[in-house]
Amino acid sequence: MSLFKARRRIIRSLSSESLVKKGQGEKTEIRSLNLGEKRLESQVSRDQLELLYRIDGLTFRIVQKYIEKMLGAGYYIKGGSDRARKLCQEFCERIDIIYVLGEIIRDIFVTGNGTAWVELGYNEKGDDILTVTLINPKSGIDFIRDDQGNILYDTDLRPVGFQLGGVLGYPKMVWKKDEIIKEGQVVWRPRREDDDGRDRIAYFKLVGVGEEELGMSPLEPVYKAAIIRLNLEDTVGNIAFRSSAVTAYVGAPDQNPAEIPDEVLENVKQELLDVDNTTVWAFKRNVEVRPFPIPDIKNYERLMYYFADLQSSGAGIGIALILQPLERGYRGDIEIAREEFRETVRLFQRILAHQVKENFFKRLLKAKGIPLEECPDFVLREREYGIALTTARRLSAYARYGLLTPDPKLEKWIREQEGLPLLEGKDDGSSSSSES
Repeated sequence: MSLFKARRRIIRSLSSESLVKKGQGEKTEIRSLNLGEKRLESQVSRDQLELLYRIDGLTFRIVQKYIEKMLGAGYYIKGGSDRARKLCQEFCERIDIIYVLGEIIRDIFVTGNGTAWVELGYNEKGDDILTVTLINPKSGIDFIRDDQGNILYDTDLRPVGFQLGGVLGYPKMVWKKDEIIKEGQVVWRPRREDDDGRDRIAYFKLVGVGEEELGMSPLEPVYKAAIIRLNLEDTVGNIAFRSSAVTAYVGAPDQNPAEIPDEVLENVKQELLDVDNTTVWAFKRNVEVRPFPIPDIKNYERLMYYFADLQSSGAGIGIALILQPLERGYRGDIEIAREEFRETVRLFQRILAHQVKENFFKRLLKAKGIPLEECPDFVLREREYGIALTTARRLSAYARYGLLTPDPKLEKWIREQEGLPLLEGKDDGSSSSSES
């Protein structure tokens, strides 16, 4: 089977298969997005997004670019008390927070279809968090729901708990406030008044959907554009593949085709099938070989670029930041796209950092018996070199005209943003820093 036929079958399975699932954090009916379906009548499944991520280079690059821009510059921890900040810094180094967050972002975009799940591994006493383990979203991890599929909440409007479906080798488990159940057996009960079994599970999302606790992948709204573009690429690929074919015309121009024996045609066909780059052809005058006619693909190229732009821009990244433009554009267009992408990354960084504080830092301090008011902030650095240079020049101009004066807090902020060590004696003790 040729490469193009194989890929066509993969794309066809993406655009026409029908899946029905219940529970597992998705709607009761989940159908793949056929090209003829209306957007509001179907929802993209995690299986479709994962397959798209695996076979489409543009989708892969979009996800990787978000991971690189959100995490590549490292992080620092600021505020809170000295002891809380030290504990949180040691915790981040112990679990390799940058690696964990990279997998969380990938699950949000792809495998988890908007939501990433992790399990916090406490010690036996429950006074420390030793590990953080990512849970495969396909394992059946979900909120506890009623028979209609609605999430159950307690009187504090917090989900009653979480459940694991027992697939892909995972055990069947339930996490509630006052107990944790594994394969039907209670394996944990509270030891302190503030113990909560639900603290063992944390979920992350970047984009919310209405009142639903689960998130939505930024790739879902652009899935249809990606499928159309892949089908166009498949068509162009087949056209290019056929361009190497030849057509043999047998017989004189004025000869009746019915007079040409089939054996002659078959012999010419076999000769053409056996040719290679060292073959020397010698035909009588009644055989003419021509290239196989192919349609013009120029319009296809523009159409593919249009849908690539639609997919990339819809996911928050201007196409000029990923692909070379078809025509010369204005440099200002690229700068605008870079600035818009920077704002999207900054927003996602703040959302993710807030969830790190809530899901990791506060639960760690709670286990240690430290008041949550002492909890520090987790900050992901942003680094866009062109924009950073412009900012540095602008701040230098402020300093030259006396609008900015030497200040310990200003120096500390610059060192934090640039990943520089804080000078002894000038650190006010409000932050600790780490590069990725």
